[in-house]
Amino acid sequence: MTMLAMLLPFFCFGQIDQNNNSFSTGVIDSVPGTSIVLKNYEVIFQKVYTSKLTGDELAEKVFTLLSAEKTFRFNRRVESTGSEFIGKLICYNINTNKYGGTVFATPAVLSYPLEATVIVNIKDFKYRVTIVDIVFKDIPAATKGEFIDGLLSDLITKKRRSRFGNGKSDVRLAKFIDLDFSDRFDLRKSYLSDDF
Repeated sequence: MTMLAMLLPFFCFGQIDQNNNSFSTGVIDSVPGTSIVLKNYEVIFQKVYTSKLTGDELAEKVFTLLSAEKTFRFNRRVESTGSEFIGKLICYNINTNKYGGTVFATPAVLSYPLEATVIVNIKDFKYRVTIVDIVFKDIPAATKGEFIDGLLSDLITKKRRSRFGNGKSDVRLAKFIDLDFSDRFDLRKSYLSDDF
């Protein structure tokens, strides 16, 4: 009997399918109709925009767009003609009113500022915006006078970040974030759109 108890773990774990981990490095889940994806167990925003400009011209426009954003800070000194820009959004607020948000229909976490890392990759005629490490700051905790930070990945995922929650609040949260980020980083919708 003790021999069977010792060999039981080998039989149980020996049956694990090797293909189970095929999604571990790619996209695991996404919210339909948005650019919000669950990749490597982290919720990110990732969108590719197209343009009529070549790489250097496009890099200059994107650099100007990012420089004009009051809540964006570059991580290091960068050239306006680079092919990649990395920075942070600091004290950024999602504009829910612009997209039809109301007091009762908007997820409460969106009333708090967020911080996130922004990576912009530029090629001829297109650029990709990836926003990772999205954290809502200073959310009141259950204990009076204390505040916590809420990682978006923890707020809208289930089962150890293996898939998105399918509740209405989870979907609304993802859609508001997607709409705001999509417009914010779109050169065609910015004041720089004169050349497009």
